[in-house]
Amino acid sequence: METNNFSSMQELVSYLSVLEDRIRSIETENRELKKVVNGFSREGLVTSHQGLDKLPNTNLLNLNFFPRAFAVWGHFFVSNLIIGLILSCIYFLIVSVLLGNVLGNIQF
Repeated sequence: METNNFSSMQELVSYLSVLEDRIRSIETENRELKKVVNGFSREGLVTSHQGLDKLPNTNLLNLNFFPRAFAVWGHFFVSNLIIGLILSCIYFLIVSVLLGNVLGNIQF
């Protein structure tokens, strides 16, 4: 905490007026922040801001844990399925080429 030595009453009054202005600006900012916090609805969207009502209706943004967890698990499952199918096709092609070469070289 800073200490000030004032040489006159005028310096003290000017210092106090600066502090009062700072307090007023902080109280104004605090009121605005309280309005923003009070603007949160139960669905987790800020109703006081424009543009946030355009968010998609998805369980990824749900406040409840289980719907959100199953939505993440579903996306994980589908992405693994797609990647697995692609890798299986590549593996099948490689094995087919190798077995084709091996079986082509066998003489009966």
